[in-house]
Parts: sequence; C-alpha cells; structure tokens
Amino acid sequence: MARFPDLPSLAAAHEDEVLALWSGLGYYSRARNLHAAARAVVAQGGNFPASPGAIAQLPGIGRSTAAAIAALAFGQPCAILDGNVKRVLARHAGIAGWPGSKKTETALWQLAESHLPHTAIEAYTQGMMDLGALVCTRSQPSCAACPVNADCIAHTQHRTAELPMPRPKKTLPEKQVQMLLLLDRGELMLEKRPSRGIWGGLWSLPELAFDADPAIHCRNRFGFTALTQQVLPQLSHSFTHFKLHIRRPGMVAAGRRARCSLARTGAQTGGATRLRLKAACRLCALHSSCYKPATQQDEPLRSVIRARFFLWRFLASIILFSPFAASAGIIVHPGVEGRSISTVSLRNIYTLRQTLWPNRQPIVIFVLPDDHPVHEAFAKEKLGLYPYRLRQTWDRLSFSGMASAPVEVKDENEMRARVRATPGAIGYTSKDTGHDGIKILRLE
Repeated sequence: MARFPDLPSLAAAHEDEVLALWSGLGYYSRARNLHAAARAVVAQGGNFPASPGAIAQLPGIGRSTAAAIAALAFGQPCAILDGNVKRVLARHAGIAGWPGSKKTETALWQLAESHLPHTAIEAYTQGMMDLGALVCTRSQPSCAACPVNADCIAHTQHRTAELPMPRPKKTLPEKQVQMLLLLDRGELMLEKRPSRGIWGGLWSLPELAFDADPAIHCRNRFGFTALTQQVLPQLSHSFTHFKLHIRRPGMVAAGRRARCSLARTGAQTGGATRLRLKAACRLCALHSSCYKPATQQDEPLRSVIRARFFLWRFLASIILFSPFAASAGIIVHPGVEGRSISTVSLRNIYTLRQTLWPNRQPIVIFVLPDDHPVHEAFAKEKLGLYPYRLRQTWDRLSFSGMASAPVEVKDENEMRARVRATPGAIGYTSKDTGHDGIKILRLE
C-alpha cells in the first residue's frame, strides 16, 4: 500500500516490481490479477465500476468477490457466497451435498439471495463473513455463541461435523510431460509459461510432449544438435486436480561444450527473461553442429587453452581490483531515510535477508546484468561476493517461493530512472555518473 496507494500508481508499475513486492505471499497469480485489474480500470477512465456485473469483468474477480465489493464499497444489495458463507448456510439450512457441485452451489446462491436484508447491507455482508470465519468454523464450531443456533439444523440435529459435506473422493488423472535441461556456459535456460494453466506466467524449463524426441525438438526449436542424450530420474508432483509426471532428458555433449548463445534459441536475453543458474549436479550440456567432440589427440590443445584461460582469469582479477576498474556507488530513492548504510545491512538486502527499511517501508532492489562491469565491481567490492554466487542465492530463494529475485535493468540510465521513481528503491551506478534526484548512501 505504501508503494501503490492508488490504482494509477499500480497500473503504471512494471509487473516485475509488483511481483517483487508480493514476494513471500505465494499465489502470484493474485498479484498479476491485481495489476491487470488496475490497468483495466485506468484504461476505462480511472473510475472503479460500482455494479457487480461490471466488477466481475475485471481480471481475477468472480461472482462472489464482485458482490462483496459492490456491497461493502457501494452499498449494493448483493448476496455473497465465499467458503465461510457456504458453510454457514449449509449448516443452518441442513443442505446436503458438496458445496462445490453445481446443484448444491445453485441452491446455496438462492438461499443467500433470499436472506438479503433491505437495509444495512454492508453490516450484514461483513457479519456473514465473520460468522463463518470466527464462529461457524470448519472444525469445532462455537455453536453456543452463534446468534442463529436456535433454528440451525446442523446444530439441533448434531450434524455440524457432517455438514457441509466434503468433496467426493476420486482418482486423480495423471499427465506426463518432458522438460529439457539446456545448459549454456553454466546458465540454465528457462522459458516463460503461458499465462493460463499450471505455473501460469512463471519461468520453467522448456516443456515438450512426453512422447516427443528431445533431440529433434532441441534441433528444431533451438537449432542445436546433441551428440548424446541422458535421461535423468523422473519427478512426480501432485496438484489439486491431477498428478504430473515429469521426465527430464539432458542434452549432453561427448566432449567440448558448444559455445551456444541463448539469443540463437529465440529466447529473450534481457531483464528477467534470462535466469542464470549454476547446476547443482552434472545435468547436461549442448553441442552445436559446428563443434566436434574432443578426442585424445585434442588433449595437448586443451591443456594450452586451459593454461591460457587461467592466465587470463588471473590478469582480469588484477585489472578488476585495480584503481582503473569499474567502481560502483550505492543509490536509493530520495525518500529513504539516512545518509549511510552498513556493510552488513547492504549485504543482507542484496541476499534478500532484509526486505524492509527501518521505517518498515518495503525495499525494492534493482540490479544490472550479471556480466555488467559495474555489477561485478559492486558485488565484489561492496558485498564481497562473486556475481554468480549472488545469482545462486537469488535463484534458490525465488524458486523456493521465499523471495523474488531483484528487478534487473538493462543499463545505468534505466537504473537511475527506476530508483528515482520507485519509493524504497536501492541500486548502484558508476561513481562518475550524475545522480540528479537520487540519494547517494555512504558505506560504513
């Protein structure tokens, strides 16, 4: 609420920022629906609709939620039927059947509408929700404290444990898919899933049909030829409505790994569309058709290449920490309190351990791409971490649902613009660049 106090501010935000602030709450589709609904309202003139029918047209809002908004915000005489109200009505009227079935739900809607009062709609609506949430609970309801226990069928017939009836048990259907593990120079490629369906709008491994040939799919979709193929152990995951079996074929090179570019695969490489992961085990590698497998005759050449690589890495580290290396200064939104920050706090922020400023304002983290020289300098000089270690931390926490990775920007100009415009934002930029409208923090 501090970052988006009204619909226009939420509508103008980037989805990555909305998801970052939603971090840790789960059900990320709700954040996307809030964002989409705000944009829809702003696009229609900025006036939130008052009728339940119009409200229900907004993304993520169904019949009951629309009725609750219309009743509580606009005093409209609308019946609601959320889970708590369903339980109250089913017990009070003794309605058998699972409330999720069409027949039972229709009966409950008719009952809810018949109980609507002519006045005090807001108080009645809130009271019904509170009655189900606090008194007529799912287990061990407080029937003695219920104001309508005298004519409650479930109470008088001792059927509160029976009503409402549970969902009928049924065998979960099973689905099978394959997910490819495509590795490019230590970076695992992820694709954004469709907005609808499981993991809607989130990032996952490239998916293909269970009976499809991974090598052919890899060649046709991404333009690579795998020399060998390794099938990793199958995973199974149960959802509410089905069970999913995932087979994970790995594209493995018999020798030297191909220098493939994710840009060639058709995947976007900017912002959050490219997530870098260090494989926790020997997963897979890609081999382009323009590379041949390494042989024993190649071993002397490989030794020379390896020696030159370590020499280059040593020289690069000297250059990076020399006075001529890129340097980074810490910048924050002007509204952030204080003029300095401790090394411990800075590291806690960028490892996602600290999510609020001292005044309880949410922290919004912006970062440059991993291979940007200013990002490398910032990670090593200010945080004492290599960029790939930092990326590992972000990926681990974001994939576990404990946090969202920082918002990645393409360059320093965008970094300054986003930090300047985002309350609670923190970022970094070259010390020799301008900082108009941005506060610079001193590192203690």
